[in-house]
Amino acid sequence: MIRKGWMSLLLAGLLGVFSYIFTAGAMVMVEKGVPRARIVIAAQPTQTAEYAAKELRDYIKKISGAELQIERAGRGARLRGDINYLFVGPSAYTKRLGIRVDNLKPDGFRVIAKNNWLALVGRDDNGKPVSPYGETGSLYAVYNFLRTFLGVRWFMPGKIGEVVPQQETIIVKTLSYKKEPDFTYRRLYGLFYSPDPADAVWYRRLGFGAPWPVDINHSFWRFYRANPEYSREYPQIFSLVDGKRQTEPPAERRNKHWGNGNFDLANPLTLRLWVKYIRGYFDKHPQRKIYSVVPNDVMYIKGWSQDARSR
Repeated sequence: MIRKGWMSLLLAGLLGVFSYIFTAGAMVMVEKGVPRARIVIAAQPTQTAEYAAKELRDYIKKISGAELQIERAGRGARLRGDINYLFVGPSAYTKRLGIRVDNLKPDGFRVIAKNNWLALVGRDDNGKPVSPYGETGSLYAVYNFLRTFLGVRWFMPGKIGEVVPQQETIIVKTLSYKKEPDFTYRRLYGLFYSPDPADAVWYRRLGFGAPWPVDINHSFWRFYRANPEYSREYPQIFSLVDGKRQTEPPAERRNKHWGNGNFDLANPLTLRLWVKYIRGYFDKHPQRKIYSVVPNDVMYIKGWSQDARSR
């Protein structure tokens, strides 16, 4: 009987060792549909981090059936060895762990898993996460994790385009990487946020966005209307057609922006005045970083300058 007891203890001990080896360097988020971790955000999180935490919670539930709790971190946050953490967005915990986001490019993020924690953190501003513009790095980190490690896919807006693999147990092994957009400006033209909220969410899930507003569109007419005095003061910057400067749009185009602003683009003065105008634009909108110089949608058929320098 004694020998049997010792054998049982020895076997249990060996199983415990093998179990430890199997889970060493890995953190259990969900085990057979039971939550084994908690989601933690900052005491005063950005709108992006708060939204990202909810997205992570909701998709973990869709995948495993387990609903993880979302908590806010206090300033004196200390890691406990008996708790598994999912950090979403910068917080007192990530600061204590030395995880930085200030050295990332706009919309960049880090995904780091070690011991009993997983950090999904990125550069966020405090704007709305589901919008055409604004930094939402932590949200991109969550979507990247769901796609890369849990197989979630969004092939089109809405539930019909969503693929969510099922698994009762979710384990995260040790990992560490960062991602930064190859293109700062990533916009899907023709997406309207107000009437299509599902499209707007899908847009973010695929990685579209930009850290600040940009209007890549026709702008000659804006320059023309913003400086009406140029028709009188600098007629030489306008295109020369049949011996006459196009200081005013033709009658059939006066109520439309399409024909406003046909310029002599070979004239150095045109360039200098454009630069002056754009500098004023940036002074007025310091949060913007790009100004597009784009001809109007439909140039008046006789709008191109016949000036010798332009030919």
